[in-house]
Amino acid sequence: MDKIEVDTWLVESMLSCITTDWNCGLMKKYSQFMVTTLIEYLSLTDSASPSYSEPATVYPGTLNRDRSMMVLKKSDASYYSLFNESWSDEDYAVRLFPNAYEVFTRAFLASAMVPNATADGAPSCSQSQGCSDGGKGMECVYPGVCVKKSAFHHEASSPGIKRTDTPLQYDVVNSSHPIWTEPQWANDIGSYSFPDPGAWIGWITLAIGVVVTGLGVGASFMVLRSVQKMKLM
Repeated sequence: MDKIEVDTWLVESMLSCITTDWNCGLMKKYSQFMVTTLIEYLSLTDSASPSYSEPATVYPGTLNRDRSMMVLKKSDASYYSLFNESWSDEDYAVRLFPNAYEVFTRAFLASAMVPNATADGAPSCSQSQGCSDGGKGMECVYPGVCVKKSAFHHEASSPGIKRTDTPLQYDVVNSSHPIWTEPQWANDIGSYSFPDPGAWIGWITLAIGVVVTGLGVGASFMVLRSVQKMKLM
């Protein structure tokens, strides 16, 4: 543990970008190679870019059963990653990019998984199509090198269940595993803030409590005396 060196600037910048500004320079720097790859693959304009929200959201997106990103949306709200039918503008829509958070997290992990020695000897690139196999098993990652794919999306659910072709239906593949899933986070990152009423609110609350307690004790004695008089009569 003593040999681990933390890049404090990188950590600080990542926290700031992810929580406040998805359009920051750090996220763009790591994401640019995946972005240029998608621009070439989808024949988009050079200015195309992932969407970002302000304030940021931690919802990353959805995946297909093969862990590929959903890029096609049907009119019945179902999503697909592959398309083998006739196109219809009324029935289908293209989700051009994952959101900026989703692109950055995967791009950063893909870059971090590459050993320094491998990166030093790897061929340079600007997009995955420029790698030796056209981007099928290799990909272009920061700082612009072709490496073997090592970062993959995963489902935020228990390995004890498996998705089926039927939406919202799962098969139990291991009954000994606990069933859990990651919650769908709220749209905004943040916390609730309440005004500080000061120290007086505590004294006022205490005084009200004493008064209510006193009234309760007094009422109890009055009821007790009334019951005793009824017994004597």
